[in-house]
Amino acid sequence: MDGSRLLVDTNIILYALKGDMALTELIDGQDLFISFITRIELLSFPGIDKPGIALIEHFLEQIPVIESNPLIIQTRSSCDEKAGLRYRMPSLRPVPVSWVSG
Repeated sequence: MDGSRLLVDTNIILYALKGDMALTELIDGQDLFISFITRIELLSFPGIDKPGIALIEHFLEQIPVIESNPLIIQTRSSCDEKAGLRYRMPSLRPVPVSWVSG
């Protein structure tokens, strides 16, 4: 895949950072990009510690992030529709006033 430009997702980044050698060899030397969603997911990974955050932040400094735009949203929606996927936003529940003012 020499000379390829790859948009990689959260799992690819996590496996590479954990040292998956087969994956690392596959993406080595490629022009990698991530979406803004992948950036958010990486930085909010459950149970991540400070060294993990530092490793991810160092990695993110080296990878261009593709921000959202209407074309990305439309393309994603079209792909989901073709695949028969429908995502529902979780129900919003009221927050007790004491939590906000407390």
